[in-house]
Amino acid sequence: MFLQVEYINILAERNQISQYHVWDFDRDQLDYKWLKEIIKKNDRFIFFSVNNKHSWKEYYQYYAHRQKQFQDSIMIKLDDDIVYLDINKFSNFIKFRREHSNFFIVSANVINNGVCAYFQQKHGCIPKELMELEYPSNGFCGSLWENGEKAYQLHQYFINHSDCFSWQGYTAFSDRLSINFISWLGKRKQIY
Repeated sequence: MFLQVEYINILAERNQISQYHVWDFDRDQLDYKWLKEIIKKNDRFIFFSVNNKHSWKEYYQYYAHRQKQFQDSIMIKLDDDIVYLDINKFSNFIKFRREHSNFFIVSANVINNGVCAYFQQKHGCIPKELMELEYPSNGFCGSLWENGEKAYQLHQYFINHSDCFSWQGYTAFSDRLSINFISWLGKRKQIY
């Protein structure tokens, strides 16, 4: 999460985000202390501690009870293990989200996400000589998710070929998707 915080700080300086909600689902006291320290360094960071660290109920209830407050917002859920954000294209992601209200959820082009990797390979970014990537059954799990070595290889490949993983346009689909880096409109009642 350390790298992510650096990206968020830059986006905050550029006024591309107004708030960064940090939900503490951590079970490690050292991580808790670290989170509390980073929150102090940026007034756009808001810390939320949960009672049940095994359930997302408090998270969803918070936003459901404040839907009117966030109705004009673009909400983004970003997992703590996201280690790269293309901050120079972040505004394009926000613009796309705002202009395509017909999509319930919009996902970023995430590395080491089975569904995204399938489409990245179809787009020509991941050579079949490196690995074969199938479309995960119903968008869930798949060989990339199940194989740590494969995920590591893809991560290393991305580091050396990151330019290929950014392109114009989008891919629409209707299956399940790991919600590593997603966006929705605050006015969407179905999300809560």
